[in-house]
Amino acid sequence: MTVLTDLDIANLCQGDTPLVSPYVDYDLKREQTGKISWGVSSAGYDVRLGHDFKSFKYDAIENDIEIDPKQPSDEDFNSFSYPEDGNSSFIMEPNEFLLGTTMEEFNIPSNIMGLCISRSTYARHGIICHTTPLMPGFRGQVTLEIKNTSNQNVLIYPGEGICQFIFFKMTGNAWADYAALGGKYMHQHGTTGPRA
Repeated sequence: MTVLTDLDIANLCQGDTPLVSPYVDYDLKREQTGKISWGVSSAGYDVRLGHDFKSFKYDAIENDIEIDPKQPSDEDFNSFSYPEDGNSSFIMEPNEFLLGTTMEEFNIPSNIMGLCISRSTYARHGIICHTTPLMPGFRGQVTLEIKNTSNQNVLIYPGEGICQFIFFKMTGNAWADYAALGGKYMHQHGTTGPRA
């Protein structure tokens, strides 16, 4: 596998099924003064954090409950959102875990896979985005798993950069890609909780 460059990403963002949409080039990225940037980078694409979130309803230790990944339920989550006014931020408390979403949509070809990694701007403050794979054939927005691993309150900025996706060209097309396998998160839009 090889890592796609900024030029590869730009080329794959042309046409009817762009790899990432909307696509932000270097010129537009330079205009984002005072913000955590988003758009193409030399070996990846920085994405924005959306405005809707999910968090666990209960403190498992205090309430003596267990969450079963084999039997997921939306009842386990609170859903909330922040205004899309361009200036909102909110506090992630120490050890807090949230589900969020990318504002961008993805169309991953059958010979490409993507991998989410944390942005150093946030990671150096303890905010980690789980390493989420984008499988060949995936289409839709990506639900992000975000954790404050620090012992401090940290501000998060919806509508600004949150993590980066690196894309890899595979040796050929997947024999059975995410679409062909009927992936359960195909075409998701907004923050999507776990599905069985």
